[in-house]
Amino acid sequence: MRRLLPGLVLGAGYFLALTGLAAATIFWDIPLSDGGFLFSLPSSWSLFLSAFYYLVPFALGLALAFWQGRNWTAGVLLVGAIFILHGAVSLAANSLRNLYLADWQLAAQQAERAEITPSSFRHEFLDENNDGLSDRILVTGALTVGALPPGPYQVLGLLSQGESDAALPGLGAHDIQVEPGASDAQDLRFKIDPRRLQDWAGKGPFSVELEISQWREIGPDVKRVLTFCAWALWCPTALSGADPEFYPDLKVIARLQNLDRFVLRRDQIQRPQLIFNGYSRDYGRDLDGNGLMDELVIALNVDSIWTGELFFQSQLNVLSAAINYETTVAKGVGIVELVIDGSAIKAGGRDGPYRLENPIIFNNTPYCPGGTCANKNQPMFSISAPDYTTGPYRAADFE
Repeated sequence: MRRLLPGLVLGAGYFLALTGLAAATIFWDIPLSDGGFLFSLPSSWSLFLSAFYYLVPFALGLALAFWQGRNWTAGVLLVGAIFILHGAVSLAANSLRNLYLADWQLAAQQAERAEITPSSFRHEFLDENNDGLSDRILVTGALTVGALPPGPYQVLGLLSQGESDAALPGLGAHDIQVEPGASDAQDLRFKIDPRRLQDWAGKGPFSVELEISQWREIGPDVKRVLTFCAWALWCPTALSGADPEFYPDLKVIARLQNLDRFVLRRDQIQRPQLIFNGYSRDYGRDLDGNGLMDELVIALNVDSIWTGELFFQSQLNVLSAAINYETTVAKGVGIVELVIDGSAIKAGGRDGPYRLENPIIFNNTPYCPGGTCANKNQPMFSISAPDYTTGPYRAADFE
């Protein structure tokens, strides 16, 4: 019997160690709602320490056997004892995991059965610059969540449109904390830029939905045990010498639909105040009929929802001074003209084509009357247009 004892100890050690290894590598992979896992470690040390886990006990056993005068029984007993220790710690950690997971699943089931009551959901189109177009869509409402188990939750605002399966932009997320015994309603407030809904505008009403999820995370006590395993005992729950990483989970427990509905038209959505659609043409203009051109006119195609003053700043390659020009623009698709003084071109003494460089179009006065600059026009905009080359002209044809 004494001769069989070392083999029995070694066999028991192997069994417990390999069982612990399986428990660690399989059971500790608690799946998360997004397809990831609750617990993981960097993989860079995994192969080395996995081999180290097996080689160190055998090296110690071999060293003990030679130290005891080739007492192989003592070496085998040491190896078996080490494997028993590793396996026992692994199984203990796995038991802790099972208890924790059972509690976790119970909390999730309670949350899924809890009654969540929405109230007072409504929407509002916000025109923040008073131009008649919607800059934001505000959705407000409240949730009574007192029936939920205490803990952190996330409320995700969603939009849907009829039977479409298209992935519409979301309204955003709110993190809420449910306290024990709480019965107060949680106020929710979502804002979305309607330009994000441009592709779906005019195709039917949007429906507001909420997705309520429960945050789940390993507690600090469990984290300490696993980290201790990883570092102190080379516990196979780790398979690595680095600190384990723990990931929170976000499990969906409820989805509330048709809380509010709104219709959004394309012509209701905020857009640039003025859209530059390219240059139309350039030509010389004779104001007094004497055959000489008083102005060089460069016409620009625009699509504007702005009505009022319009300013140009640019340079012409034959002029030393910058061009500053003021005109007006009406709402709609049309043409605005940049007018350049012909006498300045004549004074430059160079024939064209001319090059219009770094043109900027904006609607707020660049001048400062009385030394005070004020934001005169709202909403302000500034557009950088591409450079433009005119047709051929003779400087002598201007006056």
